[in-house]
Amino acid sequence: MEIAELFLDYGSEVFAKKFLQLLDKTSPLYPRVQLLESEILMRYGTPFYGIEQVEQVIDEDPYNVDAWVLRAELANDIKDYPKCLEAAEYALAISPKHPKALRMKAIAALGLEKWNTVLKVYKTYHDIEPNDYTMSLSVGEIYLNRNKIPQARAALQHAMKNCASDNPDKQRISLDLAMSYAMEGDIRKAYVCVATLSSLGVPHDEMLLQAVRVAITYGFLPFATELLRMRNLEVPIADERNVQLAQLLHESQLHSDFKTNWEELFQANFPAESEVQAYRAYAAVKLLNKQVFIDSFAAALQHQPSLLQQLFYTDYKNIPLHQISDLVVAEVSTETNEHKP
Repeated sequence: MEIAELFLDYGSEVFAKKFLQLLDKTSPLYPRVQLLESEILMRYGTPFYGIEQVEQVIDEDPYNVDAWVLRAELANDIKDYPKCLEAAEYALAISPKHPKALRMKAIAALGLEKWNTVLKVYKTYHDIEPNDYTMSLSVGEIYLNRNKIPQARAALQHAMKNCASDNPDKQRISLDLAMSYAMEGDIRKAYVCVATLSSLGVPHDEMLLQAVRVAITYGFLPFATELLRMRNLEVPIADERNVQLAQLLHESQLHSDFKTNWEELFQANFPAESEVQAYRAYAAVKLLNKQVFIDSFAAALQHQPSLLQQLFYTDYKNIPLHQISDLVVAEVSTETNEHKP
C-alpha cells in the first residue's frame, strides 16, 4: 500500500495500480485501495467510474472522511458544485477541521458564487494551512469586488508572500494588488505593483500594457497616455506586438481620448493578414477615417473575417460582412459632411 501511494504521489499511476492489484479484497486495507483507484480514474479523465467506487466505500462506511473528501474532489472534477459542497460538508461533520474538506467546501462555494461561505471557511482554513496562497487569493478578489480594500490587500499580500515566483498566479496577484491601489486613487503605487511583473519574466512592453489597462480601467487617462508614450519608444509602431495595443484600445472604447494612438496605428504599415487590420477598421469608423476603413476592412475581410464579425456585430447585427463596407462608407461620409464647418 505504501509503495502504491508513493508511486501515486510521484505521478506514476501505472505502477501504483500494479501494486494496488496485489492487495486482496478481503484485506482491511481494501477500502483504501478503492479510494486510490478512484483517484487514479480521476487522473485518467474518467471520474464517473471513480465516483462509483467511492460511493461503494461510503455505503460500507459512512464515517470514512477520506471517502467523502474524495467524493467532493470527484464532483469538483466534473463541476458538480452542489454535490461537491454536500460531500465536503459530510466530511466536515465527521472531522470539522479537516483541511482538504475545508478546501473543497471553499472551491464548491466559489463555483456556486456563495462568497460569504468562502469567507467563513477561510477564517478556519487559514489557521490550519497558513502557507496555502490559493484561498487567500480568492478571498482577496472577493473583498476587491466588494470594495473592501484593507481586507483585500491583507489577503492578497499573504497570497503574494506564499506563492512561488514561477507560478503564473504570482502575476495575477500583482495585478490584483495594483487594482487595490488604483481603486484608492493611487495610480503610482498601482504602477509599482504592475512593474513587479518584469521580475516575473513578463517582457517590459507587456508590463507597460498591463499598467495601461489598470490606468484606463480606473480613469487615469493622462497616466495611461504617458505609459503608451514610453512603450512607443521601445516598440516600433508596425511591430506585431501592437496587436495587443490595438486590442486594448478597442476594449476601452475611448477612441477620441486615444485618437493620437489610433492615428499612429492608422499610419503604420501592417501586413494585410495582421489582426490589427480588423481593429483599425472598427476604430476608423469611430474616428470617421473613410480611407483607413476601406483599406483595413478589405484586408481583414480576406484574412480575419471571424474577428471582423466579432468587432462589428454589436453595431451591425444580422448584416453580412460583405454588405457592411458599403453601409459604413455611406455613414462615415454623411458624418464627415455633418462635421464640416
